[in-house]
Amino acid sequence: MPKKRVILLLVVVVLVAGVAGGAFVAYNTWVASRAASEAAPPAAPPKVTLGPVYPVEPFMVNLADPGRPKFLKVVLQLELDSGAVVPELDGLKPKVRDSLLTLLSSKGSADLATVADKERLRNEIIHRLNAFLAAGRVVEVYFTEFVVQ
Repeated sequence: MPKKRVILLLVVVVLVAGVAGGAFVAYNTWVASRAASEAAPPAAPPKVTLGPVYPVEPFMVNLADPGRPKFLKVVLQLELDSGAVVPELDGLKPKVRDSLLTLLSSKGSADLATVADKERLRNEIIHRLNAFLAAGRVVEVYFTEFVVQ
C-alpha cells in the first residue's frame, strides 16, 4: 500500500505543479501584456501634410461626344513640391489654361465615367503641366468639383 500512496502523491504533485505553471504562463502572457498595452500611450496617427496648393480657375468645356452636346465642369487644385512653382504658374497661366482646356475638351463622357478614368486624367494633367515647369513640379491634382452633363 505505501507504494500506491507514493505514486498517488507524485501524481498530485505533478498535477499541482502543472496547473501552477500554466497559471503563471497565462498570467504573464495575457494579464501582464494587457496591462502593459493599456499603460503605453496610443500611437499618434501619421500627420498628412500637403505641399503648397495652387487653385486653378474653374473649367467648363464641351466634351468630344458625337450627337447631343455634353459638358464638363471641373474645378481642380494643384499640389506643388515647393512654393517656388507658384510664381511660375502665375506667369504661365494662359499656357496652363490652354493646355488643360485642350486636354479636357478632347475627352468624351465615356472617357470620364469611372474612377480609373479620372485617375488617368489626373496623371495626364500632371504630365502635361510638368512638361513646361522649370522651378518645380506638380505632385498631385485634386478635383474639388467634377460634373459631366
